[in-house]
Amino acid sequence: MELFTYPLTCNAIKVSLILAELQIEPELTLITLNKGEQKRAEFLSLNPNGTIPVLKDQDKVLWESNAILFYLAKAYNSPLSAKNFLEEVEVMRWLNWQASEWSAASSGFAHHRVMRPFWGLASDEERLAALDNSFKKYAAILDQQLSWQDFLISDDISIADISVASTLMFWREAEIPIEDYSNLHEWLQRLENQSWWLDTKENLNNFLT
Repeated sequence: MELFTYPLTCNAIKVSLILAELQIEPELTLITLNKGEQKRAEFLSLNPNGTIPVLKDQDKVLWESNAILFYLAKAYNSPLSAKNFLEEVEVMRWLNWQASEWSAASSGFAHHRVMRPFWGLASDEERLAALDNSFKKYAAILDQQLSWQDFLISDDISIADISVASTLMFWREAEIPIEDYSNLHEWLQRLENQSWWLDTKENLNNFLT
């Protein structure tokens, strides 16, 4: 198994989390985004969209992080897979919501306050300020969903939680105001207590140093 990735992005973090949960260590190929390596011909032959992550598993090449997340959980029998058809529908609902709504509203914090400084660039606080209303809208939706159960689709963790939480890995460093949403904050604390979350965060911290 080979993973083409740049570990600091939320889409890469999703895949790192499920691999840590499965205790799989793929061969890693670093695609340095700030050097434009995602635009090189050899990488575009794997993913014509020029985005990471990309997973090669035997003769299968997959791009789109939520598809990779779903594939790994299913193919390697993760306990984070849906347990029945109705749960799977719920998982797909939240994966789609993450990609279409939540990512745009929440991923900018870590991008501007963690990744750009790591690259030696300034945070664009004006662009972050423009996300304020969008973040509040979708954080409130999450907070409501988590008001009556521990995790997004049930009282058990699923890959939906991994996908949605991936943009919050650096919530402290990026000053993401999740403490304004008590249910969301408590949910994230439950995830942060998982060994695979702790291992992934340690690896990310090591990458940043």
